[in-house]
Amino acid sequence: MLIPLISRCSLTIASRAAPFALPSNVRAYAPAPPRVYDNVFDLHGPAAAFVSNSHDPWFNLAFEDWLFRNTPPEQLILFLYRNRPSVIIGRNQNPWKEINFPALTSLNIPFVRRRSGGGTVYHDLGNTNYSILLPRSSFSRRTNALLVSRALGSLGVPAEVNERHDIVVDGFKVSGSAFKLVNARAYHHGTMLLDARLGDLGEALRNEKHAMQTKGVPSVRSPVRNIVHYVPHITHDAFVDAVVREFEKAYSRAPTSSSDDSTTASPATSSCSSASSSSASALSSAASEMKPGPLPVRQIDERELTHLPRVREIYEELQSWDWQYGQTPEFTYELAHSFSWGDVTANLTSKHGLITSLSLSSPHDLTALEHSLLNDRYASLDRTRSTLPDGGKEREVVEWLLSEM
Repeated sequence: MLIPLISRCSLTIASRAAPFALPSNVRAYAPAPPRVYDNVFDLHGPAAAFVSNSHDPWFNLAFEDWLFRNTPPEQLILFLYRNRPSVIIGRNQNPWKEINFPALTSLNIPFVRRRSGGGTVYHDLGNTNYSILLPRSSFSRRTNALLVSRALGSLGVPAEVNERHDIVVDGFKVSGSAFKLVNARAYHHGTMLLDARLGDLGEALRNEKHAMQTKGVPSVRSPVRNIVHYVPHITHDAFVDAVVREFEKAYSRAPTSSSDDSTTASPATSSCSSASSSSASALSSAASEMKPGPLPVRQIDERELTHLPRVREIYEELQSWDWQYGQTPEFTYELAHSFSWGDVTANLTSKHGLITSLSLSSPHDLTALEHSLLNDRYASLDRTRSTLPDGGKEREVVEWLLSEM
């Protein structure tokens, strides 16, 4: 089972707490000046960390997937990044059930389907994402959540991990996570609401299509709050530095098998390509290194799309219609509307983004329209719309269906 991230959240408005002074041992996150590597990143050490300077959600998710599939299974990797405003859905979710598409259009933000399961989340530059890649034998949701919680604690945030392995403060969710297990490899990634626009979050994830029944994974509502409510001056850089420090401390020893999380026995259904040393050694020579400590920490950005062809392939696949919409599980939807010429009820089934069955009940014969809409793309109906003349009952029905999809 894949767990949801912060999703379809009920929001609590609260005044900010009195400012907290950062602990004296907390340092500002100051990356060293960029340096040029001779040829490659050395991805064969016991542990490494990456920080993305890109805010492109497709790039960051593509790079994460590339790391997952092209680094040695025993290697420990930390990846930290932020995305520009976007809605990220789980691999097995229905975007038409999870997302408020009119709000996304109004806010001018995209949605992205990630590789892992779980629920729908909202990202913006006030949210920092962490991803921990490790051997499957060492995977534990709680252990990783505690690592991030300790990082918050070092910044003065009284964070805890609840029974669902979510990071919470005063009962409010500040981070949720999802994971993926494939063969000998695992990753656990999550969000951290530092200073996200919670109003946009709530609007983007508000969906009221109650008549839509889906086989996809539903999101779970949770009350959320930003970390700035507790530590008003916290920054992305400070959080990144704190997580890197905790990761270095936690994984400076050889990993051991975990027994505290039963989910380690639940394999993912997708297959994993074997680690490829040749592709792993192709990281751009333009990449640079930061040194908060002995752990190698490297900056990456979209230049990896040029230096790593497989990253570009994943990047393009994540933006394709087949992945964005065609991955949608089967769902049914019943709609009704009163036109000036009579009432219409539509019962439809869609799978992989296509209409697979449709029944239109009406005083007017709409049999030809039913046949035309079969195997058309849900929510665009491009093929049918291109063949219908302007005006007429069939055109009215199609425009109504589009408005409800």
